[in-house]
Order: sequence, then C-alpha cells, then structure tokens
Amino acid sequence: MPRKNNDKPKLFVAIGTSAGGIGALKKLLPNLPVGSGYTYIVKLHMDPAYPSVLDQILARVTSLKVVPAIDAVRLEPDHLYVTPSDKDCTVIDDVLHLEPIVGPGPRHSVDRLFASLASAHGSAAVGIVLSGTGQDGVEGVRALKTADGLVFIQDPADAEFAGMPTASLDTGLVDLVAPASTLGTKLADFVEFGAEARTLDHLAPHDSLLALIRVLLCKTGFNFDQYKDSTLHRRIARRMILNKLSTLDGYIRLVEQSDSEGSSLLQEMQISITSFFRDKAAFVTVAKTIRTIVESKRATDPIRLWVPGCATGEEAFSLAMLIADALGE
Repeated sequence: MPRKNNDKPKLFVAIGTSAGGIGALKKLLPNLPVGSGYTYIVKLHMDPAYPSVLDQILARVTSLKVVPAIDAVRLEPDHLYVTPSDKDCTVIDDVLHLEPIVGPGPRHSVDRLFASLASAHGSAAVGIVLSGTGQDGVEGVRALKTADGLVFIQDPADAEFAGMPTASLDTGLVDLVAPASTLGTKLADFVEFGAEARTLDHLAPHDSLLALIRVLLCKTGFNFDQYKDSTLHRRIARRMILNKLSTLDGYIRLVEQSDSEGSSLLQEMQISITSFFRDKAAFVTVAKTIRTIVESKRATDPIRLWVPGCATGEEAFSLAMLIADALGE
C-alpha cells in the first residue's frame, strides 16, 4: 500500500558511533522523542565478520520500533533502523540503501550516512556523534552544516572513547554538546521550539535586523549588511532557536550582553558552502567564456583568473579543469 504523504518522517536523525557505542546508545535511546514522527538510523562500527544482534539489544531500551535495516527500505516515522555490521548505508529521498563495505583501512561509514542525509533532507537532517575512536563523522558534520542540518555530539568527557566526538567538536560546527543521556531531550526541545521559527521572515522587522548588524560589527569587526537576506535570516534563526529566544530584539540583547554569542553567530555565518561546479548554470556560461578567452590567446600568453572567497578550493579547481578542457589537455 502506498504511504500517505503525512506518514513521511518529519525529521531524519542519523546516529554514528564506534568503540563504546553500545553503552552510549543505551544512554541516548531511552530519551529520544517517540511519537514525534522522526526516523532514526544507527551506524555502529563493528567487525563485519560477525553477525550483529544490536537491534535486539537496543529494542530493550526504547519504545521506538527497532528494525534491522534492509536495502531499499522506505524510512518510516518513529522507527529506528539498525544497519548491518558488514554494510554501509546512504539515504536517497526517504529510502535507505545498503552497500557492502569494501577493503580494509579506516571506515567512513558515518561520513557517508551524514552526507547522504544532508543532501536528501537539508534542514530536516540531524547528525548525532557518540563515543568512538578516529575521525569518522567529521566530513559528514561539514556536509550537514552546509545543508543547514543540525549536529549534536556526546560530550567527550561523557564518552568512553572521545575520539569521534572530539574530532567533530574540533570542526567548530557543532550545534550542541551534552551527555548522551540528555541529547534526546535536548533534540525534542530544540525541534519543538524551532518548529515555527526556522526563518525570520515573520520575526525580523527591518530596523531590528539593521540594529543587530550594527551590534555584530561592534562585537566582531565583521559587517553582515551585504549578506543575502535569506542566509542572514536562517543563521540568526538557528542561533535564536539554540538560545530559546522567540524575538529578534531578545536576541539582540543577548548578543550585546554575551561575550561569546557574537562570535558564535559569526562562525555560523562563515560555514563553507562549496563543491565542484556547484552552480551548474553559471559554470556553463563560465566555460563558454573561458573557451573564448583561450581561443583569443597565443600559445605563450598567460591566462589569469581570480577566485575570491574560494573556501577549500573547489571553485578554483573547477575553473582549472575548465581551462584544461579548453586547452585540450
């Protein structure tokens, strides 16, 4: 039977963990929102050579419906999907896909899951990083933040193995740090408070927004008045929700009085949003222009391109590839 539209999950929550993960999950799961319409996916690094009974273990500590994940399953609200030990998982639309884990070496299963969820669901995606060794999850955290998703981590001091949560924390992109036993409650509080305040379109009088920009200039030395309104609204709304503030004037007072909130918003605004050939239509036009420039040059003539604000370099490399293509290299 086809699923009704209102049966689609309201929020997609991916939980990544490794060593010490079972203990962390036992703390987290009893307090996850139930009956909220959220769907949950657990990826725990385990030896793929051995079958897992993780779904049976977790079913004892939560009233969510715990099911072993299977390939091409459509995600349902108030379900918790436990991925097999020998499979990686990704999400496309609201369908879970499983793939065999290939080869030895460091595994980036959490990165892949988080990144796919960010791509599929944007601001409706949440990543939670629990106890574990290594750095799996770091790139996934970046992908989630680029897509306006949320990132929660277990407090490293609360984790049996602090490697994974610490690595995610070091990105500077984490929305919330808390003991595993309280992350579920904080997720419920955050989503409930922010359900009607995801943007500031109905909350931001123009004069108040200008006042905040002036306060931020004084606090941080950065001028935000040239940012896109939509970007500015989303980032400010996120900080308001995290601080449980319902009015922009209240948030302005917080920024004025706080030693750190201005810097937190600045960091939020500076999240890198980049990828190769990100704006496809623009790069089609740029490719034509580059080809015209190349055709007008002699073989020994230099070609210089300026790439402002190129973040981690994807835009610059995209242009380099277009030049190489135009040169026939």
